[in-house]
Amino acid sequence: MVGWAYWSYKQFDDPTTVAGDLKEGLFLDDGSYQETKLKELARTSLQATQGHLTSQYFNSTNSTYVASFILDLSITRPSLLYISYDFHHTSPLLLTLTLLSGEEEQQLTEYVDYKVKWEDENNYKSNHMKLIIVNEELDGSLLEIKIENSESKEKEFL
Repeated sequence: MVGWAYWSYKQFDDPTTVAGDLKEGLFLDDGSYQETKLKELARTSLQATQGHLTSQYFNSTNSTYVASFILDLSITRPSLLYISYDFHHTSPLLLTLTLLSGEEEQQLTEYVDYKVKWEDENNYKSNHMKLIIVNEELDGSLLEIKIENSESKEKEFL
């Protein structure tokens, strides 16, 4: 996947900006930050993947994150997800892992197929979740990760 981004931390009167009356940086003249702009930049995302990322999407309206990747178990480090609690997620979260390869989609089971650890094990709101797939039969499969707020959901994930 290839992409690009441009942003400015502070206002530097950059002549290439198209901010109009808005400030080009994250901060206003009084030192407060532009919450709308910061919220759009602080999205939940995969920072590292135990495989080859094929897609990822974040819906900033309902805070749902979906990513798919082809699992490569020769990568022994876990996938690392940044969870944006400050702007998008409440707790608890609903985490769903789904096997997309094969004839029918199949939901994966925690402790059998995968394990989850928080970067700060004493704080599940530490913004970084480590996810490692442990079921060797899944190697080479297309998997989907979905994270959403658990409001009105049956199963909650802390």
